[in-house]
Amino acid sequence: MIDFLDWEQLSHANDCILFEENLGSHFGLDETALSQGELYMVLTNKEKKVRKGALVAMIKGTRNETVRQILEKMPFRKRNKVLEMTFDIAESFNAKIKAFRVSFRGVRNIIFFVFRLSKIYA
Repeated sequence: MIDFLDWEQLSHANDCILFEENLGSHFGLDETALSQGELYMVLTNKEKKVRKGALVAMIKGTRNETVRQILEKMPFRKRNKVLEMTFDIAESFNAKIKAFRVSFRGVRNIIFFVFRLSKIYA
């Protein structure tokens, strides 16, 4: 719990979390529902599969403009190394998120849920 209170992304985790160090040359972008009707865009490093370092960003909502603004926070030199982007994350990664969500059924604090997810995959 102390890790959660000291988490550097806590102040903006409700809107997005960003792990620019995980960005690779191939990434996937897809949406997933974390709770009742709340959609998040998930950006993953496809080279990492479903392991530590796979999560690059989780962005609340699915609007292109919002996603673009968040991704532009990463340095241009990192974004310029991207060779391939697909609009689907690995089905196994999506299944992991869904299974993780089921294990937290009844949890109302989405920020804590995103924190726990980031500790596993970021």
